[in-house]
Amino acid sequence: MQIIKIWKPIQGYEGRYEVSNLGEVRSLPSNWARTGRILKQQTKKRGYKTITLHGVGKPKTAQVHSIVCTAFQGVRPVGTEVRHMNGISSDNREENLRWGTHQDNANDAKSHGVILCGEALPQAKLTDTDIAEIIRLDRTAVIPRQEIGERYGVTEQYVRQTGKGYTRRARRVLDSGVRLAS
Repeated sequence: MQIIKIWKPIQGYEGRYEVSNLGEVRSLPSNWARTGRILKQQTKKRGYKTITLHGVGKPKTAQVHSIVCTAFQGVRPVGTEVRHMNGISSDNREENLRWGTHQDNANDAKSHGVILCGEALPQAKLTDTDIAEIIRLDRTAVIPRQEIGERYGVTEQYVRQTGKGYTRRARRVLDSGVRLAS
């Protein structure tokens, strides 16, 4: 199946530049250039692509994902930002971009593994299974908290807070439905 490339004018630069549904930006023929051309994009931190647009006044550096999303999804609603649905910040195809809240974007980053949390962190001492076991041991009160802490390399206070569900990890483990073995 062949993908059809669709070009739309860039808002504020109509008649000078266009953007495609595949994330390319091109200049259009003008008084100073007989032919238009596909412009080279710069890759910035975290893989985001930018382009420099020349209009009236100073040149403007713009993020390609914002240009594509505006051209194909409409003007950015207040309180939203561009989401990369597949988690690849350099993939600026129209089908991969959507407007969403900052929280939507943060959730996407976690689900795509861009932001690590819990046992995925390299410095994590405990697995989710360890957390579930600490909660179970603390709630049954068979072993003193100090001994539980020594077993897992954490403080007695951490055992108490985890057992009561006060820590984020404990809440996440409890919310995930992990069964606490008896």
